Amino acid sequence: VPVYIQLWGTDAIAPKKLLSDKGFETGTTETLVIRTMNVGNLYAVSITIIGFNEFLPEEIIVKYDSQNGRQEKMFKNTENEIIDSSDKTLRLKLPKPNSKDNESEIE
Repeated sequence: VPVYIQLWGTDAIAPKKLLSDKGFETGTTETLVIRTMNVGNLYAVSITIIGFNEFLPEEIIVKYDSQNGRQEKMFKNTENEIIDSSDKTLRLKLPKPNSKDNESEIE
């Protein structure tokens, strides 16, 4: 069951990149490295699953190099969203700036 990621930024939306061709096991933590284009200020990630899989990420942490140095942004699946669209895509966005749970940038 292939799983893809796509990064959404203020300057561009990156092409989908394969994370796993076999899916992920529930309850595991995976660290993966992908190379993709610069999308500017990163504000969302999409996870697309091709076929049936019970994989539902709790959080996705994206680390990347920017003009301001090494950055890290955390996307949490706080509402435990289920992938139910026709293309089985889950899009996680950063919290709004005035959100009480806004800790999207970690030093």
